[in-house]
Amino acid sequence: MTDTNTTNYSFPKPDVSGSTGTWGAQLNTNLDSIDTEIKNRENAIDATVIVANAALPKAGGVMTGEADLLTSRATRVDIGNTGASFAMDLDLAQAFTATVDEATTQSFSNLPTGGTFSVGAILKLTNGGAFLVTWDAAIDWAGGTVPTFTTSGVDIIAFVTFDEGTTWYANVTLDVK
Repeated sequence: MTDTNTTNYSFPKPDVSGSTGTWGAQLNTNLDSIDTEIKNRENAIDATVIVANAALPKAGGVMTGEADLLTSRATRVDIGNTGASFAMDLDLAQAFTATVDEATTQSFSNLPTGGTFSVGAILKLTNGGAFLVTWDAAIDWAGGTVPTFTTSGVDIIAFVTFDEGTTWYANVTLDVK
């Protein structure tokens, strides 16, 4: 019987009963061809990964251009009772909830640095007017003064900075029901 060839690469397939003395050489040639093809494809994939990583590295780097976001989601941290002080840690979240349970001091921590960007945070504050809250000195309030917060209820405060936290602009929605 005559040898046949594989469908995709036309490797010779030795005839079991008719290729005596030649099947070993054919098999070795086929395995070398397969080995070469696999290595070529591996090299092509590696080259593609290098190009992709150069365009957008897994960590660091800078993306340029416009980002069109239709929806977004912010990680939330529930601080619980504020105690004597509470920090809005921007490494952990961009949205926070807290209940004022005694005189307290608010601060921001772990702001990103070294770029031209804005950073925002949202605070859902419960009973913010029940005790004295000393706010981060960098906050500029809408209207120029700290608002009178709700004694028993919820206020929503939106913060944004354009200069790595040197100045925070704050806007409040009071007594949300």
